[in-house]
Amino acid sequence: MNQNYSPTFIVAPVRSGSTLLRLMLASHPSITNPGECDFLFDLVSDDGQYPNIFVYHEWLSLNRIFQAKKLALDKELGYSELMDSFIDQFSHDSTVLSLNVHRHFHRIPEVYSNARYIHLLRDPRDVARSCMGMG
Repeated sequence: MNQNYSPTFIVAPVRSGSTLLRLMLASHPSITNPGECDFLFDLVSDDGQYPNIFVYHEWLSLNRIFQAKKLALDKELGYSELMDSFIDQFSHDSTVLSLNVHRHFHRIPEVYSNARYIHLLRDPRDVARSCMGMG
């Protein structure tokens, strides 16, 4: 991992306003936010072990969020280098990169020790009501 640079992670439960914040931030010319990127950390174990790279490639091939991002998947790279590749593909010129993550927040420091965070909190009763409203 490139320890000199790390994106800013917007960490929040679903239905907590993270999409609204993403849209507000992304409207600024100096900030890039491609949206939800949970796929970066979903297969990192709770003790910080990176996933088997071949299992990860297969898993990404079936992950709809990853597929929607249209990122190039270089199968010659190890996990750490692949994460750097994804971050590079998301980055634009000299903009600040922020990424939304809704689960496994505790795994981010295992991959990005210099990460910065914006943590959104919403009353859990409102989150539950919003989720129920979504069906």
